[in-house]
Amino acid sequence: MRYLVVILIVLPVFTLGSCFEKNTASEVPADVAAEKNELLVDYYVIGKKPFAAEFSSTGIIYCTEFAEIQTKTGGKIMQLFAKNGSSVAKGALLAKFYPTEAELNYRQSLGSYTEAEYRFENELLGLGYSIADTAAVPKKMLQSAKIRSGLNAAENALLSAKYQLSLCSLTAPFSGVVANLTALRENSLSVSEVFCTLLNTESYTITFPLLHEEASFLQIGTSVQILPLTGGKFSGLVSEINPLINENGMILVKAQFRTSEKIILHGAKADIIIERQIPELLEVPAVAVVKRGKHKVIYSAVKGQAIWNEVTVVSEKMDFVGVQTTLKAGDTIICSNNYSLDHQVPVKLNIK
Repeated sequence: MRYLVVILIVLPVFTLGSCFEKNTASEVPADVAAEKNELLVDYYVIGKKPFAAEFSSTGIIYCTEFAEIQTKTGGKIMQLFAKNGSSVAKGALLAKFYPTEAELNYRQSLGSYTEAEYRFENELLGLGYSIADTAAVPKKMLQSAKIRSGLNAAENALLSAKYQLSLCSLTAPFSGVVANLTALRENSLSVSEVFCTLLNTESYTITFPLLHEEASFLQIGTSVQILPLTGGKFSGLVSEINPLINENGMILVKAQFRTSEKIILHGAKADIIIERQIPELLEVPAVAVVKRGKHKVIYSAVKGQAIWNEVTVVSEKMDFVGVQTTLKAGDTIICSNNYSLDHQVPVKLNIK
């Protein structure tokens, strides 16, 4: 009877210990158990800025102001005052030709004008007036005195001779850089032969084609980015839009930009980038969009869960896309491990 009592006492103690161990294992907090299954993801908070679609093209840059300097009279070069690559100011002397006949004509015209002035003065004296008070001479009488003395004709001849003499010198019509100069001193140039090219390297124009559909939003003053293949980046404005569509469905657009840099871009090729703000589209990283069957979706992170949001991709640029969606600015979307996600899968944001 003593042994039976001992057994009855030991067995209940043994049973109670086993139950305690089971309860301890099953009472792990629910949030701790869920955290073990959370997927660590990178995220992106959608900004308020609307999507800026990008349109690109290529074009040729040329100086807005450039000219081929031609000789109007021809002749032998007496002096050169410029060389290729030199900067010249407006009105600066580029070259001078031997004047010869033009200078002789000018001297003769100047002498004839002096004689005409003397005869004109005598005409006025005969009418009772002096050269000092021509303002008092009646208009018709004064005009008759000029004609009889030959003053009008002599004055016109002198102006013509002076102009012809000026053609013996080549001057810069605007400030710029000299290029394509091949003439040599003591060599002759024929009439209308090109002496050099003058380039204004501060103002440039670029002409480029765009698809008619892409250019439909363009207007004078639209901002463009110009990236010469030789390097650099410039901001310009659309200055001209040709409304005619060519056989390839393209229209020609011109944009102008200025630079104070001492570089020559005339004839250089460049890439053109034009941005267009589309308010109805949200800008999101391209990696946030995944395909699920026939649908494109973005997973947003809401209270520790991945939430499925169907989207329509309307436009693309570099690493971003413009989408139509029920998402809004300020929402947090998932940008990594999204191919492993499904609706309401637990996630944890990778906050760095």
